[in-house]
Amino acid sequence: MNHHLSRPNFATKRLRIGHAFLIGLSGCSPLNSEVNVHILQSRSNLTQQNNDVSISVRITQDDLRKIASEQLYTHIVIFECERRNERYPFTPTFGSVPATDFSGIQNQLNSISNSSPIELQGRVDRRIVDGFSHPCIEINGGSYLGIHLQSNTVQLVRY
Repeated sequence: MNHHLSRPNFATKRLRIGHAFLIGLSGCSPLNSEVNVHILQSRSNLTQQNNDVSISVRITQDDLRKIASEQLYTHIVIFECERRNERYPFTPTFGSVPATDFSGIQNQLNSISNSSPIELQGRVDRRIVDGFSHPCIEINGGSYLGIHLQSNTVQLVRY
């Protein structure tokens, strides 16, 4: 019987300890693998050029703080409500700050004195929005550490 195959060797033990150490350093727990945010409202407006559509979603400041503190790469996704297979993701901004600038988002949030909902915004080509008869919106994304970001689905209020 070959016992060395059934027992972890020294290198395997070091790998497990190293993985646990990295998780501890990141401040993330492997049990907390999903972050949920709630979209309060969505809307779209034609831009002045009428070629682009500005899309915005309202979420709570606490939800945006979660996104920034966990450093979750975030996308707003537009899709047909009945068929979720055709999806168009785009990266939003918070004011003028890209959603990937986590410290910039924290700074913007720290400058807000009230607790009112905030807007994430982005622009897409008008043909994308017009291609959906009943467009819906959701937020999704994640991190390199395996944390997934997901929101509820809401119908996009058209321009």
